[in-house]
Amino acid sequence: MKKKIYIPIIVSLCLAIFILNRTGAIDFGLQHLIARLWPIVIVWLGYNLLHYKEEFKKKSGIVLTIMGLFLLILNVSVLFFENQDYVFKIFFTGLLTFWPVLIIFLALHAILSIFDPGEAVYTSSFGIRNYEQVDLSKLDSTLKARFGRLKFVIDPKDLTHRAIRLNIVAFFGVVEVLVSGEVSLLAENKARVGFYDILGEKGSKLWGVQVVEIDANSDSATRLLLTINSWFGKVIVKKAEG
Repeated sequence: MKKKIYIPIIVSLCLAIFILNRTGAIDFGLQHLIARLWPIVIVWLGYNLLHYKEEFKKKSGIVLTIMGLFLLILNVSVLFFENQDYVFKIFFTGLLTFWPVLIIFLALHAILSIFDPGEAVYTSSFGIRNYEQVDLSKLDSTLKARFGRLKFVIDPKDLTHRAIRLNIVAFFGVVEVLVSGEVSLLAENKARVGFYDILGEKGSKLWGVQVVEIDANSDSATRLLLTINSWFGKVIVKKAEG
């Protein structure tokens, strides 16, 4: 729908500029406009990346947006300053300030990526925490409930992988996982006096390891891989209502 609106607007603007240029009302044509405003494409790409949930895409969007805006300001400034010295001042100011900051940002991002564990951690201690609309771009997520209750909602629409692995720790606490739609599940429950209610299959384990496997009838079902460490805790996995 948006594309159907944008295309007529762009065509109308281009046609208006062409007519005004041919009649002498303005002294620049489409080629000059494109030569000055092409960085808008970079800004548009960066803006679109900012809407993704993946962290690396968001950071790439920030870099592209800032770089595109800088180039756009540099190109447009030529139209407003007759003295080109101002343009060179803007260019060298950006060269001495913007680019070093951008390089430092990218270097810090690269260094922090080395120490990134590659998983998202959600915790609840001495209270109740609800996590909805979470970032599921990472394959692994850790859920920890220590003397508290943690509720974690999985929306299949937000999944970027065919399966998601949850490392669950319930230490004198309760972890509740809600997922909608069909679910295929494989859980390894390492319990030290632990209780579980996994998709209607209830039980308890005083000590040891127990494997729970539930297959779904649909091939498009959400696949959950659970590693559960329960110390006097309880783990609940059930389908979301509605």
